[in-house]
Amino acid sequence: MTATPDNPWGIRFMRMLDMSNDSGLFRTSEQLAAMGAVREGVKWFAEAGTVWVPLYEAKMAHQFDHRWATYEANGVDSRDVELEEKVDPGYAPQPRYWVPEAEVESRLKAKNWNRGWLMGWRDICRSTDERTVIAGVIPRVGVGNKFPLLMPEGIIIPSKVTCLMACLSALVFDYSARQKVGGITLNFFIAEQFPVLPPNCYALSDTAFIVPRVLELTYTTHDLKPFAEDLGYHGPPFPWDPERRASLRAELDAYYARLYGLTRDELRYILDPSEVMGPDYPSETFRVLKDKEMKAFGEYRTARLVLEAWDRFERDGTFANMGKEVEDASYFPVTAWDYAKRDLALALIAQRPGIAGRTHLLAMLLATQPDQMRRHLSKASQSRYEQQISTADRSFVMPSGQSLGWAEVEDHLGMLGAVTISDPAGERRLNPGSAFHETIRTHPESALELAQLALEAVTNFERGLDHGREIPKTNPGMATIVSLLDQEWARRRAA
Repeated sequence: MTATPDNPWGIRFMRMLDMSNDSGLFRTSEQLAAMGAVREGVKWFAEAGTVWVPLYEAKMAHQFDHRWATYEANGVDSRDVELEEKVDPGYAPQPRYWVPEAEVESRLKAKNWNRGWLMGWRDICRSTDERTVIAGVIPRVGVGNKFPLLMPEGIIIPSKVTCLMACLSALVFDYSARQKVGGITLNFFIAEQFPVLPPNCYALSDTAFIVPRVLELTYTTHDLKPFAEDLGYHGPPFPWDPERRASLRAELDAYYARLYGLTRDELRYILDPSEVMGPDYPSETFRVLKDKEMKAFGEYRTARLVLEAWDRFERDGTFANMGKEVEDASYFPVTAWDYAKRDLALALIAQRPGIAGRTHLLAMLLATQPDQMRRHLSKASQSRYEQQISTADRSFVMPSGQSLGWAEVEDHLGMLGAVTISDPAGERRLNPGSAFHETIRTHPESALELAQLALEAVTNFERGLDHGREIPKTNPGMATIVSLLDQEWARRRAA
C-alpha cells in the first residue's frame, strides 16, 4: 500500500502465521529433538537442512521489550522474564514452538520486507493491562497472528520508522487509542483510525531526540543487532537499567505530548484526571499503571518523571528546538566516542581540504588504534601521540569490538552542511562546508593535534615505513589496517 493522505506511512498489515490454520508447521523442542535436530542458540538445525526459528506469541513482547515473557522448559507454562535474565544481552526467551525458517522468509519476501527485524502490536487489549496499544520491535522470526505486523511501504529511512514505533508507545497516543477501543481486540479496522503522527511531522531535531532513546530502550540484546545497525549504530547492546529506562520513557512521553500539541495541564489530565479535576472526579485514564506503581514504588512514578521531563525541556530549550532542521536524523552522535570521531573527521579536513575519502578513512583508522599509530610514527611523534591519549583524550580510541562507522560520520557531517563531497574518479573528495566551524563540539584542539599525527602516520604507512624503517608489505600490522580499510570502504560504497 503506497502512502496516501489517509495513510501517510503507507502501512501494510500482516498476520504471518495463524495459530490454528498454520499449526501443522509448528514443532516443540521435544519434537525437534526426536527428529534429530540440534539446537544452536535460539534455532534448531535438522539433518535434512531445515532450519527452525522461534515462533513469537503476543504475550512474549511488550513496549520496548521483546523479552517480556518466556515459556518454561516444559513448553506449556509461561512466566515473565526476570530482571536477572534481562540484564544478560545474550538471553533470549524460550518459545512454545519453532517453525521452518524458509516458511517465515517466504512470507516476508511476499511482502517485500527485507529488514532484519519486525515490528507489530498485540491485538489483545484487556482492562487489566496497563496500556492499550502494546507495540514493539522483535527479531526476524516466526510470529503468531495475535501479534500483527506493521510494514511501512516506501519508508526507507529507519530513523523515521523508529519515530513511528515511539509514537505507538507514547502515553498521549495510548490515551487517544483508549477512546477508540471498545472490546478486547485491537484489530486492523480500529488501528486504522488511530491518530498516528505522519512522517513529515518529524524534523531533524525531532528524530535526533527520539531515535537515540528508542535505540537504547530497544537494543538490549544481540538478536536485535540488525535494528541497531539500520540506525547506524555498531556498538554493543545497551545495558538493561530499570531506572534509566524509566527516565528515557518519561522523556519520550513528555516529548510526544508536546508534539501532539498538549499543554502541561492537559498532560497532567491524561496522566491522572483526579490531579486536575479533584479526587472525586469520576473519570480515570491509566488506573492500572498508577495502581501498579503505587504498590511498587509508593508513588505514581510515571506521572512524576514525565512532568519533571516536561519542565526540564521547557527550561533547557528542548521544546524550543522542536521542529527545526538543525540536527541529524540518525542516532549519531550519541556517545563520547561518536563526538570524538566526528571532531577527528572534521580536523582531518581542516588540515587537508580536498582530502580523498580513502585517505581520510585511513587516517581515522590509524588515529583511533594506538598500536597502529605507534607503528607508523617517528619517535618524537610517538611521544606526542602518547600524550594525546593519556587522559581525557582516550575517547579518541576506538572501543573494542566496534566498527569505525565512517559512513555514518560522513553522512552526518554532510547533512549538517559541515562537509561537502565531490566524487571525481570515485575518490569522494571531502571539503569544508558552510557549517564546518559550528559543528566541532568537543576536543577541537586535541582533534587538530591528532589529525596532524594521523596524516603523518598515513604518509609513513603508504611508504611502508615502521618507526622510520622500511617494512615488508606483508607485515601483520599493515595487513590488519588494510583489512579494516577495505571493510569500511565497502560499507561506504554499499550505503
